[in-house]
Amino acid sequence: MLETFERLPLTLQAIQWTGHNAAEIQDDLAGASFQPVSCADPDCTCGQQDHPEITAEVRNDFTGTSQGLETGWWVCRDEQGRLFPISADILELNYRRL
Repeated sequence: MLETFERLPLTLQAIQWTGHNAAEIQDDLAGASFQPVSCADPDCTCGQQDHPEITAEVRNDFTGTSQGLETGWWVCRDEQGRLFPISADILELNYRRL
């Protein structure tokens, strides 16, 4: 049977990763759960060498693992304090700025 769903209201705090604002993200939002990485470096230990567009990683509290993100993505914290990354286009489609 076909069902229709609507996203429940959810408030996020978020900072967009510019490639140069790691200290701001760490200080204001994510602490040590966020760190820049250079996955294009052959000696990178981030496990993302096949994805040179990944420029940082954040501990995703929904999966319990570190997740890579690209410059321009957002690091988000939900109302329960859980961290996760989200692409700019998905954020724009699913949330409105308050």
